[in-house]
Amino acid sequence: MKENIAIAADLGYLNVPSGVLADIAQAQALSEDKLVILSAGSQGEPMAALARLAFGKHKDFTVQENDAVIISARVIPGNEAGSPAW
Repeated sequence: MKENIAIAADLGYLNVPSGVLADIAQAQALSEDKLVILSAGSQGEPMAALARLAFGKHKDFTVQENDAVIISARVIPGNEAGSPAW
């Protein structure tokens, strides 16, 4: 994801002001009201970052009761509600 953000910024598709992106150590030092975590995952797999965050198993961050979680995803063919479990 870091590489995609860098490429999008380089191509002018994304404006990332200086000092906005932080590594994990920098992010952990921020107050919670100043932090947004962008997390990528793969089809809800158990070891995907969002799944680990949701179940309190992420090694660096936790989701708190009043945190907002926004999921932006497409339906994965075969995983739609009502699809047979193979």
